[in-house]
Amino acid sequence: MKKKFIFLLLLFPLGLLLFDRVHFEKVPAFAGAGIETYDDATTVQDAIQTKLVDDLTELFLSISAITAGSGVAVSSDDTAVGYLDGELVAGEGIDFTVNDPAGAETMTISVEAATPTNVGSLETATDAETLTGTDTGRAVSPANLKSMILDEDDMTSNLATKVASQQSIAAYIAANTLTGAVVRSKFRWKSVTQIYIGAGEYHHEGTVDQKVYWDSKLTYTVVTNGAPDWVYIYIDDSAVVTLGGNLLTNAEFVDNATEPTWSVTRKGWYTGSDRAIFAVYLVANDIAVFWHDGGNRVLYDTTITDAGSVDYDLTFVNLSLTAPSFATRISIIAKGESSQDGGSAYYRPEGSAASNGHFLLYHSTAKEDAPSVHLSVLAPGQVIELKHNVSDTSKLSIYTNGWYFPAGM
Repeated sequence: MKKKFIFLLLLFPLGLLLFDRVHFEKVPAFAGAGIETYDDATTVQDAIQTKLVDDLTELFLSISAITAGSGVAVSSDDTAVGYLDGELVAGEGIDFTVNDPAGAETMTISVEAATPTNVGSLETATDAETLTGTDTGRAVSPANLKSMILDEDDMTSNLATKVASQQSIAAYIAANTLTGAVVRSKFRWKSVTQIYIGAGEYHHEGTVDQKVYWDSKLTYTVVTNGAPDWVYIYIDDSAVVTLGGNLLTNAEFVDNATEPTWSVTRKGWYTGSDRAIFAVYLVANDIAVFWHDGGNRVLYDTTITDAGSVDYDLTFVNLSLTAPSFATRISIIAKGESSQDGGSAYYRPEGSAASNGHFLLYHSTAKEDAPSVHLSVLAPGQVIELKHNVSDTSKLSIYTNGWYFPAGM
């Protein structure tokens, strides 16, 4: 069929040529864009021959290209046409396959399977397959991941097949953290203006309810004066807020003479949002030397005389002990000065209605100095009441050795 078409195509211009030869000799001058240009001297025969040569040349080139199998061009200015399977280039993870070679050929384009080392396609995993976590040939979708996450603040489901959301974890920790929890620092005297604050961890319920801690010994300079008096060391809530974290430095502490009070809800000693952690005693604006082993007891370097040779008689009399306002257990030495045999000294916490309270010491001889006793006393408000059971000139001296941390500090 193709050969017949080409043959007829060749006969048509030849017939026109013969017709022109008989009827026409000249063609008027003619020119236009995209077509051949003629002048008055050009005969119809010449014009048709020129057109015929051009068209046949183009036709033969096209037929030749198709016959040779190289008629595929990528673009209009492609200079190297070729076969289809040579012009198409497969990217990574894509395969070209020629079907029925040398016959009724077709071409299949397929995507390779993805592997850890090869780009390709993956089948989406089901929720069950995602949970199993052993299938390496399927992709996990965002929907799969979401199905694995459980937003449950109290975590009552207790499932081994779900992952808790960050918000749920934070809420659960906050709800189950021991309020007021303390890993107390070890405090040490450094100089008349500075102390060491050892590594510690505190539940600080200030502007932000959070754990705060420090992992090294900090040097803190006490700036409050007004001795003799107690100065209280606090976690500075405003500085913690500014810090925006929970790992503290010495810049996140503050001191002042304001006594902290016990917070029932926060289970700690606070002034406003600042949590108290320690106290130092100033003498002539200098920090008095103290010792602390990291436990409950703080010991003064030198005992402080709170009552020196006082003649107590039959009625209880108040005595203020040298200790910070939060200390309710205080270490003292009681020393008696006897004027006769048989006299005894007693003490009781301030406000007690006991007629005698607790036995303190016995004046066993008529000698000037009786043996001294060491004991810790409960002294709410740092006050005890003292008396003798006889009215004589026996005297009593009370020396304060140190104090004990209360609960929540």
